[in-house]
Amino acid sequence: MTADRMLQTAKQEHNLLDNYQSANFLGFSPATMRNSRYTGLLAGVPAPSFRKIGRKSVRYERATLTAWLAQFAECASTSAVTRNPQPPHAA
Repeated sequence: MTADRMLQTAKQEHNLLDNYQSANFLGFSPATMRNSRYTGLLAGVPAPSFRKIGRKSVRYERATLTAWLAQFAECASTSAVTRNPQPPHAA
């Protein structure tokens, strides 16, 4: 079995997404996903884990990406988002 065939089989069996597919799934650019692997952060929180296959191939499991998204609260509007309030400036 060739390496390409093995990778295709792994993608089907484990529901693996490449960099472009994972970026599309999460709503980020592929460059942002590449950068998150270097910095370890995505959207200000720890980036989702990934699998490195060979020298260049990177794959994300769909379940890992779904779990990563679940940490963010679903909001009905932007006004419903709570942020850390800034203390008033001392006069």
